Amino acid sequence: MSVTLAVLRQRICREIGSWKVFTTTSAGESDYSSLVSTALADYPDGSLKDKYVKITSGSTKETRKISDNQSPSGIVTPYRLFSAQIATAVTVELHDFDPDDITSFINKAIRDAYPELCKSVVDTTLVAGNILPNSNFEDWTVTTYPDYWRTSVSTLTQESSYVRHGTYSMKAVNAGYAYLSSSQWSNLLDLEDSTIDVYVWCKASVASAASLRVYTKTQAGTEVTTGGTGDSLHSGGGEWELLELESVSIPDDLAEIQIRCTVSGANTVYFDNCYLLAMTYDYLKPSGIEKILQVNLANDCNELRTHSWQRLDWQEIDKTGVKYIRIDDYIAGRKVELIGYTTFTELSADTDTIAVSAAWQRAIVVGSVCNLLRSHGTTISSQDIKEVVALADKYQAEYEALKARNAIVVAPLQIPKYR
Repeated sequence: MSVTLAVLRQRICREIGSWKVFTTTSAGESDYSSLVSTALADYPDGSLKDKYVKITSGSTKETRKISDNQSPSGIVTPYRLFSAQIATAVTVELHDFDPDDITSFINKAIRDAYPELCKSVVDTTLVAGNILPNSNFEDWTVTTYPDYWRTSVSTLTQESSYVRHGTYSMKAVNAGYAYLSSSQWSNLLDLEDSTIDVYVWCKASVASAASLRVYTKTQAGTEVTTGGTGDSLHSGGGEWELLELESVSIPDDLAEIQIRCTVSGANTVYFDNCYLLAMTYDYLKPSGIEKILQVNLANDCNELRTHSWQRLDWQEIDKTGVKYIRIDDYIAGRKVELIGYTTFTELSADTDTIAVSAAWQRAIVVGSVCNLLRSHGTTISSQDIKEVVALADKYQAEYEALKARNAIVVAPLQIPKYR
């Protein structure tokens, strides 16, 4: 079952007895200096000072620390102005602690539960024999281009709606190209004095809007760009097509090589699963899997379903801080399936979810409360610090017991008929 960040926060606050939700009953000041709710009418003047309000509905969703409150009007004034006038009938949470801190403690509790709490992963983004890194465009450390790739003029963004393989594709807009260069991936220089085949899936609505090309430059400065015709040119029509650029001769005095996914005109193109087949045994480890349990060789990489598994011998290696998967067998053009697990993605928006059992939800709650008490124990004026520490220890013990009791059994999965 799944639970949202908002629900986890609510459970944590109820656990420590500081949960209140209300709605505004009239608009705040037009200078953004207040919110108003009769639900706060019974709180004496100034009694809410240094508590927090978190607005969770309407156009202004933000958190502010309270400077003052007035009774019986229910007016709340923050230290820092709201970013807009607070309307009537918006939902607000009242907190003893900064809600942003609570989010941090939730994520810490999830991180600290790893590997007892983990997410199973079946990754099929690698292609046997492919020497290109991040060729499925899954990893984007920055928002303007995929890891190891770069852009020339075209605007690149990570795309999750139009995808051929994996979770993401690369959306390219306007004339130019996305490229992988030997400047970013020096292994490409090993291709000198060879003949290569390159492929990429792409989706375009306009004929000739997308093409696949290879650029080379020799030590003497001779530049050659191959492709953009025949099978390496998209026919249009809005369907996914496999662009092929085969039998490209690479010079023996290679200085630079680029694999280019090219856009012509003011068009939008989606690229996915680019691969270059060469004699390679080391593959950049996908970032979406932390611990690998099993590696399988499957069917042709261009098929959407995964089937026909064959167990492979493998090892994980580290080259100057970069993790690779080494596979002794070489069979080009087939899917490599990785089975394992990884950590959960951190929660940030209230609607973000984590799919865990009820027992694990309780573990996250008590772990978060423990973190909160240890961090803010000295600010809880109603309790002696020794009592706060003792309470934190109690929650810590429950957290550790829940982790041990509900540890996810991590073992190689039985291969199903197909995926």
